[in-house]
Amino acid sequence: MRPLQRYQSSSVHARVDYKAAGRLATGTPYQNRQDRTECFTSINTETMTTVLRRAAKAGNINPQKISTHSLRSGGATAMHTAGVDADTIRMHGRWASDAYRAYVHEAPAAVLHLAKRMGTTSSTPTRTDQEHGASRAQELV
Repeated sequence: MRPLQRYQSSSVHARVDYKAAGRLATGTPYQNRQDRTECFTSINTETMTTVLRRAAKAGNINPQKISTHSLRSGGATAMHTAGVDADTIRMHGRWASDAYRAYVHEAPAAVLHLAKRMGTTSSTPTRTDQEHGASRAQELV
């Protein structure tokens, strides 16, 4: 049975199967499917930057300010805003030190409020929420 037939609805399982079969390059999280074949190739930095800049332009954002490096800052900021602990942020960003802090930008109050609400099913922050950033959002809103 071909890997994609077995996991039609799960890209994660398909990727695991392709990786196990040696069809995906090591260390390349983004893959591009060529035509309608089972051949996957890595998406390089230039291609990803082009895609990001097109999206930025469509959103009326200066595309020259966007690159794949923007994902590093955006990811660190999103995790921090959502209350993710420092060790997890370092692990996902592959930082060995607290250098990740240079990539974290304080978000506007509206974003902090949204992050807080995404982390809980209640509109009232719990003690855990407050420990992970909700108290900041409450103060700013």
